[in-house]
Amino acid sequence: MFKLVFDSFVSKDHSNRALLVVLGFSLIIKALMIYQVEIINPDGIRYINSAHELFRGNISAAFAHEKMLGYTFLLGLTQSLVSSWYLAGKILSSVALLMTTVPLYSIALELFGRRPAFYTALVFTVVPHINSRSGDVIKEPVSLFLMVLTVWLAMSALKKSDWRFSLAAGLVCCLSVLVRPEGIVLFLIILVFWVVDTVFSPAHRRDSLKSAAGFSALPLAGLCLICLLFVLGVLHNNLMFSVHERFSDYLQTDLFEIYSSIYDHLKSVEKSFPGGEWTNDFFELARYNIFIIYLLGMLQVFAKSLFPVFVIPLFYGLRLRNFWSSPLVLLLFVLCGFLLMDYVFLVSRNFVTGRYMIVPLTLSYVLVGHGLDRIITALENVRYSRAAILITAVLCVLLPLSNGFAKVSPQKLEIKLAGQWLRESQNLSMSRMLVTEERVAYYAGLLRTDYVTSSDSDLQSLASKAVQNDCDMIVLYRRNSNFSGLSDPKEFQFVKEFPGHKRTVKIYARRGP
Repeated sequence: MFKLVFDSFVSKDHSNRALLVVLGFSLIIKALMIYQVEIINPDGIRYINSAHELFRGNISAAFAHEKMLGYTFLLGLTQSLVSSWYLAGKILSSVALLMTTVPLYSIALELFGRRPAFYTALVFTVVPHINSRSGDVIKEPVSLFLMVLTVWLAMSALKKSDWRFSLAAGLVCCLSVLVRPEGIVLFLIILVFWVVDTVFSPAHRRDSLKSAAGFSALPLAGLCLICLLFVLGVLHNNLMFSVHERFSDYLQTDLFEIYSSIYDHLKSVEKSFPGGEWTNDFFELARYNIFIIYLLGMLQVFAKSLFPVFVIPLFYGLRLRNFWSSPLVLLLFVLCGFLLMDYVFLVSRNFVTGRYMIVPLTLSYVLVGHGLDRIITALENVRYSRAAILITAVLCVLLPLSNGFAKVSPQKLEIKLAGQWLRESQNLSMSRMLVTEERVAYYAGLLRTDYVTSSDSDLQSLASKAVQNDCDMIVLYRRNSNFSGLSDPKEFQFVKEFPGHKRTVKIYARRGP
């Protein structure tokens, strides 16, 4: 099965030279991003703590930090090669994004041909939203690679009518679930597609049934194995409860709870504003059109993350000629399915970010590549074709690339400097510390068991909590404007501060007897 997959990637029918050029270019960009990004992302602390506990053999403690241990396992393996946890996370993210280029290129090659495939891979390489993940200790790049690979394998199963590809797709999809639970959504979308394909394509009914069976075989077998291990007592109740808690957090709730709260709040403040006593005022229109506002907001986030200059190529790429080809329908199925999931998430949680939309964004670049090919083909017939193509290249390559590097200029260095100072200050008692920013503790070289966290920004409250938890130090990280008029608590004295552009780190030590 694995030889079959490998042979598909290196087939002589594929134009691998263009892909290798893009991969080399991408490698250079990722290396620069690793070098430029200096401050670890907040979520990275949690993943590092989880991986650290996992490789110490403390699985329960690992679960306490992160319920999906697929990523933390890979993080621990990478760290064993490079020693630095932060560097390991950045390398893992960069390698995963680099590898994602291969199945993404193959999807575009299958659907639209060599030139669109090249443009797809190139756009994916330069877009800021993707490159910004190269310097983060984060799960999304690994999850993205596994999901895009799953889609390509499913497409190959359709094209070649070979159940082994669908079996491989099911295996990779299972692995993606171990990283992020959204892999379950991908599994259901592809399974639904094959059911629909079975119903509406009688000529391919037998092959579709084989593919559906092959795709679902390993996930169902894995589920049965987990249930069996649970019945036999190999998996303990607390472990199963932790996993269930994680999935329940994603599937929670009353979908309309936040909607109802927003609706009622808009209605309550309506008459406080001019014109509120009349009909069709702003607040009335807003509360009657909340779902439309959510949709427009999500599309805005999508376009911004896609990078605005690629919206026009995406529009051209959506003008599809052979719409009803099964591989193309599968791509659109997955793309729309994830957008629907993101919309439901937005409505139920009242927020969404480009980070959560990374799968549909990435698959959209296949359509962007197709659209760019159509645009460039049209430009080849205009009077100043070379100048027009050059301008297009600048807009689609240099503009997003420069924008991406501009956004990773050194930021929040005060966090790193404060942590390094704490690490080097041997005269200070650091047996226990209360922090409002975990990254300071990370750069101080402390494990999660060596410090207490708090989201409270009130110094007096922090001091009380520090005394209760027998902490020797308080590390307060807050906006510069919020430090005015701040007085030291009686139990702690000010020691050191590290001012930043918007926020400052202040360190307080416990007073002696």
